[in-house]
Amino acid sequence: MIAAILLADTDLMLDGVAVALAPWEERETLIEWQIAQLQEAGAGVIQVVLGPHAERIIPLVSGNDVEPIVNDRWDEVRTGLVLAADGEAASLRVGATATPRNTTTAIIVWISRPRAAHMIKAVLDEHVAAGAKVSRLFSGDVLESPVCVDAEVLARMRNLPDGAGVDDVLREYDTLVVRVSGATPDLRAR
Repeated sequence: MIAAILLADTDLMLDGVAVALAPWEERETLIEWQIAQLQEAGAGVIQVVLGPHAERIIPLVSGNDVEPIVNDRWDEVRTGLVLAADGEAASLRVGATATPRNTTTAIIVWISRPRAAHMIKAVLDEHVAAGAKVSRLFSGDVLESPVCVDAEVLARMRNLPDGAGVDDVLREYDTLVVRVSGATPDLRAR
């Protein structure tokens, strides 16, 4: 089974609107668009990790094969009670723990770095064909999202300690780098 983890527990704003709720593609919110892209790319189930604005986002993402999950630690990060790295670790743990145990590949995407289906699918196809542990999009000279991981790496993420991030886990594995043409927006830079 191919599952996706959409990390959307950010307080990032875009033009005064929570990034997940920002209008996208003229007819839907960014989070709805990203879910559709993940489904089109081949994700059978999607775990959407939420934080701020969860009460407004849940009705948009609840449905067949899409499960919203609230990361209770997001507010601790926002208020400075825990470090941002602890928040990322908690987000990954929450998403990884919620994925079905028969997941063979997990696709990880950050809502602040939305990706079109063709980009996700290109990384996913290369990942599966190579039998890789970890595969990542390479854009310019930067490793980007999505990140595809196999079941072994996903199991490690279920037990990720506070302070660890996805890069900490990925450094332990050889990474297949997939080059895909096209724009890779990063909304954190706005």
